[in-house]
Amino acid sequence: MATTVSRADVSGTDPSSVSQLAASASSLGLPSATALVIGSIFGTAQNGQAAAKVAPTQAERLSGLLVRRGRLVRIAGILFHAEALDRLKREVVAMKAGGQTTVDIGTFKDRYGVSRKYAIPLLEYLDRERVTRRTLAGRLIL
Repeated sequence: MATTVSRADVSGTDPSSVSQLAASASSLGLPSATALVIGSIFGTAQNGQAAAKVAPTQAERLSGLLVRRGRLVRIAGILFHAEALDRLKREVVAMKAGGQTTVDIGTFKDRYGVSRKYAIPLLEYLDRERVTRRTLAGRLIL
């Protein structure tokens, strides 16, 4: 599903700021396709590459817009791409289908190549989404 962003969505932002936001979308952890979509709307991004640094307030404005549009999800103050979270949920469910009934922090970190800083919020997200449930021994895959 494509997300469309119009100039009205970033009203109050001057065009040069919008150009910088679109050009640096990849620095927000967005896939290059999203950066290209944003850039194509404003005619600024080239191959999803960041062309300029933006002020934190501008990055917050764009990230806020993408959170409202459902493209990004904020978990414990960290932004994750919604598609990546959906893929994570599917993979954890597939782990159960493959015979694995639990997942602990160490296994999760190793499997997905993330540090504890990201593993804990992601596992708590999976608990909230009812993909896993925290137990004394780790997390039970539901």
